[in-house]
Amino acid sequence: MIIVNVDVPMLGKNMDFQIDENATIAEIREALLDTISQSEQVRVIGRRDEVLIWERGSARLLDINQTGYEAGLVSGSVLLLA
Repeated sequence: MIIVNVDVPMLGKNMDFQIDENATIAEIREALLDTISQSEQVRVIGRRDEVLIWERGSARLLDINQTGYEAGLVSGSVLLLA
């Protein structure tokens, strides 16, 4: 498990999340969307599979088929959910 910071511009928020680096980026995306929906009491409108995750430091779009480990995520990574 690692701690990442997630920037959610559509909510104007930055949040810290504990994620499993062995999960795929697609699984991490689902977990992030579920947690954000519950904690912020908002509903995700549109298709969840169209939400992209970027690694902010490298401005790199993360491949949903890779694990967090394969994508190079480490504690302190900053992600952008868009």
